[in-house]
Order: sequence, then C-alpha cells, then structure tokens
Amino acid sequence: MRARVRIREEHEANSLERTLRVFRPGEVIEMVQRGRAGHEIDTDSWWTTNHYIPAAHIVPASKVEVLEVLEGRPAGGQRVSVRAP
Repeated sequence: MRARVRIREEHEANSLERTLRVFRPGEVIEMVQRGRAGHEIDTDSWWTTNHYIPAAHIVPASKVEVLEVLEGRPAGGQRVSVRAP
C-alpha cells in the first residue's frame, strides 16, 4: 500500500546505507507498506521506498497517521483511519 502519511512523533531511522534520517512530528510524506513475495504486507511499519531497499528508512506504524491511501488497500482487512486534510 502506498499512502500520504503524517508523522505523529519524532523517530530516528538508519538505512542499510547507514544514513540517519530524523522524522519530525507533523511532517507529511509519501510512504509504503511492503511484504516479501508470497507473504502478507507488513502492517507494523512504513517504508520511505520499496524501489531500493538499502536506502529505505523505516518508521513504526504507531508513529504514523494515514492521511490518504494513494495505491493499494490495507492487507488482511486491516482498518486504516484516514483523516481529511
């Protein structure tokens, strides 16, 4: 699933390339939820990209508010509350 999300609380994340990114409360960005081929989507985290995994930064779902679903739908009947901007 790809969505426009708002960061709810500060989170520091390192990519596999060892790049630190600090996500700040109120920051609005596009993120994705992903899963391995043949498996369900991991709904516990949001990723900054699914195109080049070593550059991705991961934020726990508990620190993210979904504003708008841009592509796909929640996995396994997961409920996602979407607030109007």
